[in-house]
Amino acid sequence: MKKTIVQCLLFIFILKNVYAQNVAEIEPSGAKGFSFKLETEVKNYHLVQSTRDFEEWSIVAHFLGSGENVNFKDYRKEYGDFYFYRIITKSKPFIDGLYEREWKLVAMHEPDKTIFPEEGRIHSIKFDRDGNVSGRNDCNRYFGKCSIVNGNLLNFNTPFGSTLMFCMSESLDFKFFESLKLAQGYDVKANKLRVFYGNKKRQFLEFEEAE
Repeated sequence: MKKTIVQCLLFIFILKNVYAQNVAEIEPSGAKGFSFKLETEVKNYHLVQSTRDFEEWSIVAHFLGSGENVNFKDYRKEYGDFYFYRIITKSKPFIDGLYEREWKLVAMHEPDKTIFPEEGRIHSIKFDRDGNVSGRNDCNRYFGKCSIVNGNLLNFNTPFGSTLMFCMSESLDFKFFESLKLAQGYDVKANKLRVFYGNKKRQFLEFEEAE
């Protein structure tokens, strides 16, 4: 890869036949998703994006280059018959991705219903590049850790610390935390973030960037 912006297009046909440029050791992985290894460049930032139609691209991974190979796997629960992926490399951090933005919960999408926070109730999260997370969970503030595995899997592997105010019975505070603990893949599109959770297809938390 050159040290200018690099775009590698990967074509996946029913996740069986894979064609690629400049990405080593591509592996289709069937219904469990798609994965590959990427050789990173020291101190450069690598962004993985995916699309179905070449019109709208979602950010599905970030990597800070170390010169070593890193693994990518798409853990989102919304696979179609095919996807296209591209990799963009920059010398500066990406400002339009997952990190350093406060995300406010808009809705919780479940297979049989969509749940909206009550008016005035705020559930939010901010991901820092050092692995810290923080935000509001209705009437409480919280903080914790989140490791990102293979670029796309969110792993909230330690309990959240939180203030201890008692929220009203209609609050989503407990459900919000429990959903984050079940987090799978994520994607970012402009000012929207989706966090897929649990094992059911298209079950996800929908966020918007807070103003």
